[in-house]
Amino acid sequence: MSTVDKLRDAEKKWVSSVGGTVPGEGAVFRGCDMFKTFGEWNWLGMFYFSSTGRKLSVNSEKFFNGIYSMCFSYPDSRIWNNGVTALAGTVRSTAQLGICAASAVSEAEFYGGPPVMKALDFFLRAKDLMGEGMSLAEIELEEKDKNKFIYGYGRPVVSKDERVIPTLMLLKELDLYDRPFVQFALKFEEFLKQKNEDIGLNIGGLFAAFCADEGMTPKELYYMMSVCFSVGMVACYIDVLEKEEGLFFPSQCSAISYSGNEKRTW
Repeated sequence: MSTVDKLRDAEKKWVSSVGGTVPGEGAVFRGCDMFKTFGEWNWLGMFYFSSTGRKLSVNSEKFFNGIYSMCFSYPDSRIWNNGVTALAGTVRSTAQLGICAASAVSEAEFYGGPPVMKALDFFLRAKDLMGEGMSLAEIELEEKDKNKFIYGYGRPVVSKDERVIPTLMLLKELDLYDRPFVQFALKFEEFLKQKNEDIGLNIGGLFAAFCADEGMTPKELYYMMSVCFSVGMVACYIDVLEKEEGLFFPSQCSAISYSGNEKRTW
């Protein structure tokens, strides 16, 4: 079928692989009747189902809920993306606009969803490389040659990630600790420490290892990360909105170093 024929075929209809709705009757989501299927589902479990087409096990769903609640929802307006919602609040914009803008800012090279996605990609490739007989040292060299550093390890602000230990405890409580990729992530961290490199496993790397054990692809993980900071963002918006307008880290004009054109009269 030519491109023109495809365009004409799609002009008045959309063939969906994820579902649809009949107003006044009901809706189908990935082959499931929404009213009959999802009434008792956990929302994050349904989000996973939307992203992957698969259903989580009971303990894996508990882990997703746990890590999203305790690790991705810091209510600190100084954090780079939370600051966007705080700015929206201080100028009295809407929460929706602030959250959308903050989510866009989360598309960062070193923060947010993309580096976690790249960490998952690293673990999947590392498994294949080990299957080919490569050592951890050889894998490290190849990865640094490819990306200059190893996604999932290290942290720009401080070397220690305070979220890792509570998350490991949660994995143990849910009997998910001994799975292959989680153990590889910890083994690789130990390898780096033995080299006297102060580069520990970060929360993105640990989450990526868990997702690798779930059989997720980097793109599926990326979808799941798209909403993970929203709870903290809303809290920061409300915090600033409850204070006087314009009080979120204001800067005096004298604090700005300007070297452009002199003041002009228009």
